[in-house]
Amino acid sequence: MNKEVRDLWNAFLSRGYGRNLSSWLTYLSLERELAHAVTKDYREYRKQISRAIHHIKDDPHTMADIWLNFERDYGDCRSVDACLKKIHMELAEVVPQAE
Repeated sequence: MNKEVRDLWNAFLSRGYGRNLSSWLTYLSLERELAHAVTKDYREYRKQISRAIHHIKDDPHTMADIWLNFERDYGDCRSVDACLKKIHMELAEVVPQAE
């Protein structure tokens, strides 16, 4: 995906839509499909999914499941471990807010 498209998505997400799972799913789907079809390099997708888990407020648990499943399918032991650590850290911050 080129820089202009990413910049447009970042502008969209920064206007409040970045708190919604559905917005991130649309963006991440585009990132993943382009990575799969063009480069087979998922570094940018991983970077963005890590951002998503931090910003989503309406359903971070679903985003965590999506990320973990991705790492299980396409990652290795290190990427799964890094994913789990980030998920646990992010979700630990969500739980106190819900109480």
